Amino acid sequence: MLWRLAESLVKLRNQINNIAPNRSKASDGTIGDSEHAKQGYASQHNPNAQGVVCAFDITNDPSGGLDVQKLADSIMQSQDGRVRYMIFSGRICVPSDTGWKWVSFGGDPHLKHLHISVWNDYDNLADWNIGKKEDKRMVEDNQVGILYEAGVSRFSDGIAFKTINAS
Repeated sequence: MLWRLAESLVKLRNQINNIAPNRSKASDGTIGDSEHAKQGYASQHNPNAQGVVCAFDITNDPSGGLDVQKLADSIMQSQDGRVRYMIFSGRICVPSDTGWKWVSFGGDPHLKHLHISVWNDYDNLADWNIGKKEDKRMVEDNQVGILYEAGVSRFSDGIAFKTINAS
């Protein structure tokens, strides 16, 4: 069967790779192996009836710029409706009417990666609320006034942009 990754997870992967371009991808995963295949639709690593894989495993690599616990915390805080559940470090987070919280998980503990499964609106391309690059500012806050006086008019992620008037 032909398959593809849910567009929302492609978006998440791209955002993660932008934030942590040098991160390890050793435990990243999308389509399931033969063990996952035995589970049929019970594993979101297998294509659903539309051929869409609705799960993504994201390698935990704090030294490479990606702490998946912080990533999961950001997603929990945003209460993104696309999330079906997340698993990491022997715990599972399943969104519910009583809130998002981690509880013990008896299955695969997912010690090397965060597993995230999506369902509702799995092809929604809205940005994920996962934060921005940390400690990578090219312009420190105390330099903003100096740069403004020099004609810099706009900042994005700490990068200064100077407006040039065409003559």
